[in-house]
Amino acid sequence: MTGRPAGIGAVGQTGQVIRIARVACSAVMMGTYAQTSAGSVADPVGVLLLCHFLWAIAAALIVRRWWWLDPRIAPAETLGDLLVVSVALYATDVLLSPFFIFGVPLFMSALLRWGWREAVIVAAAFVAVYVASIWIGSQQRGADIDHVRLLARVGGFTVLVAVAAWLGRRRRAVVLRGLRIVAGDRDRTHTLLVELCRLVGADAVTLATVHDRRAVSIRSTDPAVDGIAPRFAPEQLLAMSRRFLFQLDPPRKVIDRGWLFGRASLSRRLGAYEVLASLNAERGLAVPIRAQGVQGVVLISRIRTMGLDLLDLTSWIAAQVTAALLDDLRFRSDRRESLMEARLRAAQDVHDTVVQALAGTIFRLEALKSWIGAGREPAGEIDRLIGDVRSAQSNVRDYIGRLRTDGDSGAPCDLLGEIRAAADRSSRTWGIACLALGPRAPVPGPAWFGRELAMLVGEAASNAARHGGASEVTVRLALRQDEIELIIEDNGSGFPTAPDASARPWSINDRIHALGGTLTLQSSGGTRMVMNIPFEEQDDET
Repeated sequence: MTGRPAGIGAVGQTGQVIRIARVACSAVMMGTYAQTSAGSVADPVGVLLLCHFLWAIAAALIVRRWWWLDPRIAPAETLGDLLVVSVALYATDVLLSPFFIFGVPLFMSALLRWGWREAVIVAAAFVAVYVASIWIGSQQRGADIDHVRLLARVGGFTVLVAVAAWLGRRRRAVVLRGLRIVAGDRDRTHTLLVELCRLVGADAVTLATVHDRRAVSIRSTDPAVDGIAPRFAPEQLLAMSRRFLFQLDPPRKVIDRGWLFGRASLSRRLGAYEVLASLNAERGLAVPIRAQGVQGVVLISRIRTMGLDLLDLTSWIAAQVTAALLDDLRFRSDRRESLMEARLRAAQDVHDTVVQALAGTIFRLEALKSWIGAGREPAGEIDRLIGDVRSAQSNVRDYIGRLRTDGDSGAPCDLLGEIRAAADRSSRTWGIACLALGPRAPVPGPAWFGRELAMLVGEAASNAARHGGASEVTVRLALRQDEIELIIEDNGSGFPTAPDASARPWSINDRIHALGGTLTLQSSGGTRMVMNIPFEEQDDET
């Protein structure tokens, strides 16, 4: 998370700062006029300057109390300031008047309040008034105009305006590029809401979203609002499609239309009053959000310093929250895919352990029933069946234990030994000859990999005995370069036609695919499966 970007600490304070500066400039203008040779506080110009000073104080107090009046009175204030400076220029020696310098605060206030275009217009109006005052004064006095001095003053002021306008335009771009937040945790949206609360100087930030125009989801840094059931319809939230500043008591809404001088509409009735009230948003900024499959509004509420310049942040806020929402959606999608993959994996393991054990038990019980009907002694077979059922029970318990402890301890095993044990179990379960062949030396490998191979052998033998009517199954294990080859052959009926991918045994096919291997299936006088699985041979000590 980045620190506070430059220029953000004063969000909402531009109007107040400008009005305090107006009070100071008005006081300086009165003092300057009183010091001129023709100046007096009692003459009409002095009275005008005094009234301007008192109005500057009153405007600062009014806007401090009723912030929503700022965009309404700001253009009138600028025109009034221009008029007062023009009168002061005309009342003194225009060409040498000290009041020329007060054109700079006029220009700078417009630059800070609205932007460089409006500031250039104010500066051009001031220069036009200044030149007109010089021309009118020269006509009345019958004196010549000092063109060199006039060009020097106007040229210097024009250069100052051009440089300041360029810097103002560049400054805005730099500030917006600096407002970057990089959240490293999983829930980036919540982290961003907390950071917005700090940056803007608000008590709470709430994100209300509508997914697929149905359910409303509410997330907030305010514990009293976070996760509450909405008391408004999704359509009411979607109707808030424009950015605006708001206050509930009394109901006020200011919308920046982006016209010259940042003119704003002031609504006394709040159409979104019910939504704002239910989300505990007393005053603040509303920013509409449009993301892929998600629409909603960010409510930055109880902002300590309200001002029209807060609207300058709405594009950045919308972009950041939209990006965070998309990140969260991608995270949830990935998590759903992971959960689905885990469920499919668990289904495979349950099928190849529990289901196969139960199927084998049923098969042997049916055989035992025939055994007893033939008058043969069942005690030995019952004991073997009990032993195999207990072994299957132990395997299921081991599987559940691995799920609880998140995998294996990393201890190696003999892969060929695991395959031979699976072949022996299949022989006893299905009453077939199941033979496992391989290298003479042990083949060390991870325990989880050995269980995977054992399940492949058990499933293949089960399919051969139950569905193919096979009496013999041969398993061959061979080590190849960077892979292991497992060949399973049986003498069953095989497939009636050449099998495609859909005809392959799904459990074996999915398990090999999960291991990154390939399966080749042949059916001619039985079934022959060739499984090639990536494998890195391990030393006995590992």
